[in-house]
This record gives sequence, structure tokens and C-alpha cells, in this order.
Amino acid sequence: VIDFPEEGVDDVVLEDVRAKVSEIHEKLEGIRKTAHTGRILKEGLETAIIGKPNVGKSSLLNALLREDRAIVTDIPGTTRDTIEEYVDIDGVPLKIIDTAGIRATEDAVERIGVEKARAHVESASLVLALFDGSRPFEEEDAEILSLLAGKDALLVVTKRDLPRVLDTNRLKALADFPLLEITTKEEDGLSPLIAAVMEKVYDGGGQAAEGAFVADLRTKDILDKAAEHLAAAIATMDEGLGLDFISIDLRSALEKLGEITGETVGDDVLDEIFSRFCVGK
Repeated sequence: VIDFPEEGVDDVVLEDVRAKVSEIHEKLEGIRKTAHTGRILKEGLETAIIGKPNVGKSSLLNALLREDRAIVTDIPGTTRDTIEEYVDIDGVPLKIIDTAGIRATEDAVERIGVEKARAHVESASLVLALFDGSRPFEEEDAEILSLLAGKDALLVVTKRDLPRVLDTNRLKALADFPLLEITTKEEDGLSPLIAAVMEKVYDGGGQAAEGAFVADLRTKDILDKAAEHLAAAIATMDEGLGLDFISIDLRSALEKLGEITGETVGDDVLDEIFSRFCVGK
């Protein structure tokens, strides 16, 4: 409750009020930023694995699932259709989509799989673009990079356990995405990838605040409007306008937050809060 004295408001009191409102506004902004993470924890993160044939896409899927879900062979074009599976990684649900290797092909069935792979890149929230570290950069790799425009993606160099042939410096120069190296042959071979995905999910904020996330668009919209009212109240104070103008935005912010808690902000509560603002209900 922000309480003003009976006889006017001096600068010291107004500064104190502004500081309190600013503190509340800052906390609200922090909660609003969790909406991205909240939706992922509730609905899952759609993640497409793409790359040229034999780059390790199916091996990665199997390693994440900890089971042999996809067939892995040295024959290009083994995966001709998409495979979709859900996996829990450190409490985060991921909808993993293993796609057909992207390449030019005369095989009608494989060509359909390649087109579906391109479509999944468009719809996915996160794209894991795989590049074989034991092979040189090829035309197919360049096509993979071209599909990433406007997407949230990670460049994943596979087969870290084999001698390096791929020029990763060239890869970094061609695409402005985080680059990491993995192997599915070692116990901790996926650690860099898992860490990078968690960074994406939590927007770099870490997992310490888990359990305090905005999980739906309605709540986010209400918080957005409440934050707007608080920002307007701060601006009003900075402009030196009267208490009646300040109270309007503070009242509106309180009412919006009441929509989240399910509590009705009664007239008696508003009377107590705004009784000295010299403004009617």
C-alpha cells in the first residue's frame, strides 16, 4: 500500500513512492520475461534435426532418447521420412524431429522426405543444423545454412571423436549462430549440446527460478498491461502531474493483477489505498 500524507505530497515522499513503484515494475518485468520459458515447459520445444545424409542425425536422436529409435547405417538416404519423438532433458520437454538427409536425389520417396525436412525447418522453434566434422564443407552443407535464415538455430559439428577435416572457421564465418562440437560415442559427448539447448530455453537466465514461470498467453497479456500502467504512473510522477493522474494508473495496474489471482479488488480496498489521492472511484 502506497500511503500519502493528509496535506499534500513533498518531493521526498514522492521520490519514495516512485522508488517503490519502480521496484514493483522491475519485478513485474522479470516475471514477464519468463513467458518464453513457461510456454516451452508447458508445451515442449519443437526441435528439428537437419543435415546432409550420414551426418549423424539419427545417431543424435537415438542418443537423446537413449534407445535405438532410428535406423543408423552408412548408406545415404536411410532416413526417408521424419521421425518425431518427445524426450525430457533436464526437466524440459523437447519434441525432436529427425529429418531425411537434405540432398538432391532422383528417388521419388526420398525426395518427398527432403521436402518434408525443409517444411519442418520452417515450423520448428529451434533447429539443430548438423555438420560432419570428419568431412569437408560441401554444397549440401551450404544449402543447410541457407535454410536457417530467420530461424533460431545451433550449428552442431558431429563426430568429435574422429580426426577433424571440416573447416569450422569457415562455418562460423558463413552463419552467425552458436557453434558446438559433439559426439554420440562418449558418455558426456552430448553435454555441450544439452547446455546450449538449456541456454535457449531459459533465455540465458539459468534454471534457478524454475517454478515461477508465466505459462500461458492470457497471463502474459495481463502482466503486459499491468506493467504498462506502472510505467505510465512512473512517467506521470516524472512529469510532475497531480496525484489523481498517478492514482488512475496505479488503480488500473492493481485491477489487472487481480485478474490473475482471481481476487476481486473491492471498493473498500481501493478506498483504503486511494483515500488520500483526492480522486473518486
